[in-house]
Amino acid sequence: MKVLVGVLLLVLAVTCEETRSLRQSLAYFQELVDLPSGLSNQGGKTYLRQSSVRDVFGAPCPLTQECSSISSATLEPLIKTKYVHDDYRANGVEAAVDALKRALDGVKLDHPDLYNVIGYSGMLCCRAVRGSSSSYSNHAFGMAVDFNIGGTLDPRADAKAQRGLHILAPYMQDEGFFWAAGYSAAYEDAMHFEIAEETFQQWKQDGTLYGSGGTGGTTCTWPVVSQSSSSGQGALSNVRALQHLLNGNGQSVTVDGLFGSGTDAAVKVFQNANGLTVDGIVGAATWSALYGSTTVVSSSGGASADTVRAVQSLLVYTHGKSIAVDGAYGPNTQTAINEFQAAYFYTETGEVDLSQFQAMLNSCYNSLDFDPIVVGPDPIDVGPVTITFLNMEICLDADATCLDFDASVLEPILQDQYSGDVFMEFQDCTSSASCPSASGDGNEVYAFAQLSGDPWTAQDSLALEESISDIPLVFSVNVFASAASLLHTTWVTFALLLLFVTLT
Repeated sequence: MKVLVGVLLLVLAVTCEETRSLRQSLAYFQELVDLPSGLSNQGGKTYLRQSSVRDVFGAPCPLTQECSSISSATLEPLIKTKYVHDDYRANGVEAAVDALKRALDGVKLDHPDLYNVIGYSGMLCCRAVRGSSSSYSNHAFGMAVDFNIGGTLDPRADAKAQRGLHILAPYMQDEGFFWAAGYSAAYEDAMHFEIAEETFQQWKQDGTLYGSGGTGGTTCTWPVVSQSSSSGQGALSNVRALQHLLNGNGQSVTVDGLFGSGTDAAVKVFQNANGLTVDGIVGAATWSALYGSTTVVSSSGGASADTVRAVQSLLVYTHGKSIAVDGAYGPNTQTAINEFQAAYFYTETGEVDLSQFQAMLNSCYNSLDFDPIVVGPDPIDVGPVTITFLNMEICLDADATCLDFDASVLEPILQDQYSGDVFMEFQDCTSSASCPSASGDGNEVYAFAQLSGDPWTAQDSLALEESISDIPLVFSVNVFASAASLLHTTWVTFALLLLFVTLT
């Protein structure tokens, strides 16, 4: 009993310290900071003109003050719902949702404390601008998004913005968004970001706007970087890769992730030498020529050391792998490539051809459909807590390959589907001895503690299968900890301690 009391006191102490740190961090990011001047033009990006959007999509829905369903036959097929953050999904035009995810991925890599408190306040809402009877909100077209910081909205028209929004803005701008802190003073709205007019026109021209054409997968596009559009921190990784490729093609530039005058000049020299448009803008044609249509980074060799460095730098700075950027293809590089391929639903070959390099640059998932199979065995009642094991098998098409499933993705689905209090724990079951009901074929078992509600039933399993089938395939794999709140963690600890006491 003394040991148990000691454990409980330790858990309480750790929880209190985590809570104090969280509050301090949250107050820092919520602090209002003066806005800089000159935000009406943000590195060549300006606010989205409604006339431009309506020329393409027409009227998106009836013009009212309430959110309503999309009625535009041109716009509706482009609307997708995807996970853009560990804790939430966004609903909007696919290209804008993808850009939003890339921006938040950059924040997660560079500012994890901020990432944990960025809240989502909505994207698609087809309605008029508040108080207007003639103009649609840009939310009506699924190309604007609002944020909160730790549940607190930024005040409008005060010439200030929460510090967290100041930090977030360069990542959003780098992915083609305009920060509405640049609206005129009476309308300044720093929590709001919308696709910039220039981004919209570029997407319309190169086809990015039209996404995957309603197939449910994601069409992978080439990122566009240049001296005028690569100032945001989220572009640093792509620029590093670009600089390595330039060096591998006879140029000599410093690899620092900054698209300065030296990198701009080197790009133009390469473009001129290869019969490309000489504009210093690195898009699909320039990326493809730099990497090479037949180049494959692999254990067999054949790729230059600088090309290998380009791949390694993406693995490190975009995908968080801990490997050396040394130009040598060794076992650590091969493992990191395989991990990327598994996480984005590609076959684990350890090789990077042009299409895989493109996927690394833009964090593109493989466009595959999947068929979930859910098996819910009899729950185990342990005092006031019920432990249920769900045997999840996610299979790609008719292929026998079955993949892990992210617990942080499954939890909100369960919260919506099931009326009880759900606290997820994740177990990797690759053999029948690992946990209950595993069949040894790569199934994943998820245990969740129920503090209320009726036990899981077969009907619940069927309903869950249907729910998961409707969600686009944009899930990370091999994640062994749910992206949960501190409150969630505390209750899981309580439930598991209660289970321990009951069993002993």
